[in-house]
Amino acid sequence: MKIRLHIPLIACFIVAGAVLASPETDSDSDGLPDVLETLAGLDPEKNECVADQCNAAPGPQYAVFLFDQSGSMDTEFGESTRIEAARSVSKRLVERLPESLQLGLYTYGPKECEGSVEIQSPFEKRSVDSVVQRIEGLQPDGSTPIGATLDEIAAKVQEKAGNYSIVLVTDGGESCEGDPVESARNLIAQSGADRNITLDVIGLDLEPSIREELASIAEASGGEFQNVTTQQQLENAIARPMRRIVQNLNEMMCLKKEMDALIRCEKNRISRIHLAYTKMSSGVGNLDANERQWLEKHRADFEEKSNERLKTYNDFKEKRAEALQEEIREMMQFLGELEQDDEEAQE
Repeated sequence: MKIRLHIPLIACFIVAGAVLASPETDSDSDGLPDVLETLAGLDPEKNECVADQCNAAPGPQYAVFLFDQSGSMDTEFGESTRIEAARSVSKRLVERLPESLQLGLYTYGPKECEGSVEIQSPFEKRSVDSVVQRIEGLQPDGSTPIGATLDEIAAKVQEKAGNYSIVLVTDGGESCEGDPVESARNLIAQSGADRNITLDVIGLDLEPSIREELASIAEASGGEFQNVTTQQQLENAIARPMRRIVQNLNEMMCLKKEMDALIRCEKNRISRIHLAYTKMSSGVGNLDANERQWLEKHRADFEEKSNERLKTYNDFKEKRAEALQEEIREMMQFLGELEQDDEEAQE
């Protein structure tokens, strides 16, 4: 998966019938605005620093699960209730997912329409016993604020670079006047040169009309929608985004071969950006006052992003291939356990 940065385009200005793009316009989605790339002698229509042969996204792997905890989760679901199935699957994720995969676990509903409750942050070390204890105490209550929950997660993923596989599990549609489709688009818009995000939606025995709503959320985010009617189907559905993580880990093995070229490219781009700001401070460049002011205001942000990206590449280069292979082995073992349980359940 190529990583792209989606910076929202600020409103354009209409002057004498012509449309003037905002200084924030980033045509190649590489995290650097066109006006700065032009000044630096870079091509604003092309991201120069991308892997040619591999389709991997370097950086930490985050798996973030958003479980419905609304009042309707007390409904029967196969041989148990929906909340019991959610508790069981949540405990399994906490107890069995490899430590190398950073797990985030949130529920929504008990705060009514205010958003989610954090059970386990993806940015903190897993404390299995304490997290399991919190999961066991989950009771169905409240509403279904899908939009507000996705908005909260969009803010959280901005804290760290990496690869985010986000899974929304719900037994109903939006009930708090949010716009979950727009919230899903905004969440995916946080993807960029140092951050990749996927959002999948799993429905728990949904009515046909609700399925359409949930499917539109998945479609807006480029993810998959699945409707399940048993706990085993829920576990199988959760395994699918986990397989994409394994695929990315395999691609990382390929990416290691291209890392030297990416590091050289990123260093060259950083040097060109520094030179562009030197030119700008000397009055060189066909920039208007608004562009100069905006570029100066955000200079530290651009430099920080570029340096973070370079650090990610260097850290990845130093990571031994054996460590990646071990992460792949652990993930495959976890997925194998899910499949084995499925076979046993069918016997």
